[in-house]
Amino acid sequence: MDSFFYKAKTEILMVSYLRGHGGSEMSRFTRRLIARSELHRAWLLGSLGYVEEGGVTYGPCNTYPGITFEPDDTDEAQQVIPDDVFPTYPAQL
Repeated sequence: MDSFFYKAKTEILMVSYLRGHGGSEMSRFTRRLIARSELHRAWLLGSLGYVEEGGVTYGPCNTYPGITFEPDDTDEAQQVIPDDVFPTYPAQL
């Protein structure tokens, strides 16, 4: 009988994980109601994008190895504002 409850628990946690991974949001009341439980933890890990493959856990800070980000020349953060856009500060007021 224990295996039945273990399987049921696993299925419920998997559904919660997949709902979180799919972008489903929980209300604040529901999150506070189930806070610090396995159900909330499964939903949270899914919504944050944690995945486990072959015993290795991948998440927001530990992305897949081999994928690198190479910025292009058109990166908006690298553009410089020209000097003529803003007026110079007057020497005397």
